[in-house]
Amino acid sequence: MTQQQDSDDNLQETEDKMVCKVQAFLINYGELSSILWTTVIAWVLYQKIVIQRIQNYNQYEMKMFFYAYLIPMFFSFIPIMTEDYGNAGAWCWIRIRENQKWRSQILRLFEFYLPLWIAFIYNGISMYKVYKFVKQRTQDRKEHNLVNKLKFYPLILIFCWSMGTIDRIFNFAGQSYFTFHIFHILLAGLQGFINAMVYGLTKKVRKEIRISLQKYCSFCIKKDILTLKDKYEEEQNESEQNQQAIELAAEKQKQMQKFSIE
Repeated sequence: MTQQQDSDDNLQETEDKMVCKVQAFLINYGELSSILWTTVIAWVLYQKIVIQRIQNYNQYEMKMFFYAYLIPMFFSFIPIMTEDYGNAGAWCWIRIRENQKWRSQILRLFEFYLPLWIAFIYNGISMYKVYKFVKQRTQDRKEHNLVNKLKFYPLILIFCWSMGTIDRIFNFAGQSYFTFHIFHILLAGLQGFINAMVYGLTKKVRKEIRISLQKYCSFCIKKDILTLKDKYEEEQNESEQNQQAIELAAEKQKQMQKFSIE
């Protein structure tokens, strides 16, 4: 009976380790791939808006897939071959070997955090150039509103992973702080939600949400944040329109003065 129980326990332990390794691989692959895709988006926006040199992006499709899907897969297989995937605390990832802590930390750095901060820098520079180009070249209000949202693109990534980076820096130094660890877990999981709120919560979407609230929860929308945001956007749009009208009137006045002088 004892031998059978030990055998079952060993089998369960083996299965748990396998599940943990699969989870670690998927986490590393998914996070690394999503980060590389942000650099692809930044590159496409920069090429399309600033450079204006590439007309057909279909020819780059396979290169993009190779870069953002296959390269992360290759890097994610390395810890499998070196048997470094395992229990990393809150989740399964690259585990810390007690007798090789520096090796484990360096592997974590090259597997995720180094590509992460390279992406931060590249995305930030690219989005700044796009933002500056559009601001200088066009007075269209819709394009300005769109480009204003672009500045949040690298900031969201930095916001969601800054605490994780700080947490890993302390881990690298052999220290651990519970507060940083908690914020690391919370913010890392909020990246998709924050992106959805910033880029997906458009005026049309808010209108549909309000209609649903009126139908099922009428008291929820008396002073809801969606209404306040719409009011703010309307005031901002009105202010921008007034500013454009003033600039246009000033330009016409200059032309009239120039004409009268001549």
